[in-house]
Amino acid sequence: MKAAIAAVAGTIAAVIAAVGISTPATASSNSAVQQVVKQATPKANNTAGKSASKSQLISRQHALDISYKHAGITASQVTEYDDIELDWDDGRPTWEIEYNTGWVEHEFDIDARTGKVLDYERDTDD
Repeated sequence: MKAAIAAVAGTIAAVIAAVGISTPATASSNSAVQQVVKQATPKANNTAGKSASKSQLISRQHALDISYKHAGITASQVTEYDDIELDWDDGRPTWEIEYNTGWVEHEFDIDARTGKVLDYERDTDD
C-alpha cells in the first residue's frame, strides 16, 4: 500500500512541477511522500525534444511547440486559445490543447512524458 501511495505522490509531484507550481518542503508530514516529491521534481525543463523520463513531463510551452509543428503553423497564426491543460488520460499524463487559426479549430492530445502526438483533430468552423 505504501508503494502505491508513493507512486501516486510521485506522479502528482511531476504534474505539479511540469505546470510550474512550486511545492514547499513542508507539503506533507509524511517523510516518504516528501522524498518521492523531491525525487520526482524535474531538475531542468526537457525542451531539447528528447523523451522525458518517467519522473519528468514536458512543459506546457514544449507541448504547444509540438502542436504547432504537427499542424504546420506558427504560434503567431493562432487567433484564439480555447484550452491548454494537463490531464490524466488512458493511464498517462496528457496535454490537451485546443486553439483556432482563423476558421480552423485544432485539437491535440500529447503524451506529457514523451511529447508524442496521441490524437489530432482539425475542424473547419462553419
